[in-house]
Amino acid sequence: MKMKIGIIGYGELGSRLGKRLMQNGYTIYAFDVCESKMQKMPHDKVNPLSTPANVAEKCEVIITCVNDDLAVEQCILGEDGVIHGVKKDTTVIEMTTSTPEMTKNMGRELHKKGVNIIDAPVSRGIPAAEQGTLSILVGGEKETLKNSRSILETLGTDIIHCGELGTGHAVKAINMMMMSCNLLTATETLSLGLKEGLELEKMLDVINVSSGESYMTSHHFPKYVLTETYQSKFSFGLMNKDLKIAIKMAEELEVVSLMGKRSSHLYDLLSSRLPAEEDNMHTVKEIQAWMGGV
Repeated sequence: MKMKIGIIGYGELGSRLGKRLMQNGYTIYAFDVCESKMQKMPHDKVNPLSTPANVAEKCEVIITCVNDDLAVEQCILGEDGVIHGVKKDTTVIEMTTSTPEMTKNMGRELHKKGVNIIDAPVSRGIPAAEQGTLSILVGGEKETLKNSRSILETLGTDIIHCGELGTGHAVKAINMMMMSCNLLTATETLSLGLKEGLELEKMLDVINVSSGESYMTSHHFPKYVLTETYQSKFSFGLMNKDLKIAIKMAEELEVVSLMGKRSSHLYDLLSSRLPAEEDNMHTVKEIQAWMGGV
């Protein structure tokens, strides 16, 4: 019988992770601070519990998949948090896109209890979570990663060890800053072409075999803009949050952030028009409107 795994945060990502793990024979216990998400859990398959501490009492491995670093801190170290129910030799896999510093702080507290922890934020989005093709960026001890690899390989195809605890989150933040810059740049330049009278599909054909190619032009624009769906299953609020993690890193390291800071400023302006739950690809339409429509 495979081990019992607890998932804290059973939303868009957490529920997909849980489904894949169940399909591969793991027993899943879950908690979410949102009562409606608890009610929507398939109770014939998932074992819902009332607190993170209860999850820790039941499980050998705990995956956290919540909104941000403050939510991680609350579910791990807060009242009724994991730390109050966790057993020695438990492994915590922190998959929230959080801050490196928060992960290091939690690691120090969990290690006092004899608990292992790795940070393992993911990339490629909800479709990849459904298919088990996520890229997983791991920070922490190699031995903990080795012992967790069978679980991670159920969820992703690229398991990349980035270094010590916290480095997974650092790389994820850098990746998300680059994504936001690439998306805004692609939107601006392609909108310029549209104003000139060029066809979007033809521009993408040229760019994607030329030096201007990015994942935004080769994947997101063909899949979500050409089709006019604008539904990437990744929210504007999460993109804004992830971008701010990278900006915070730059400030703490006293690094001048040129493009990242500009992108963050634009996201702050966009937040007055786009609700946090709106799909991030709607930024394309808003930027186009600012540019006088296309």
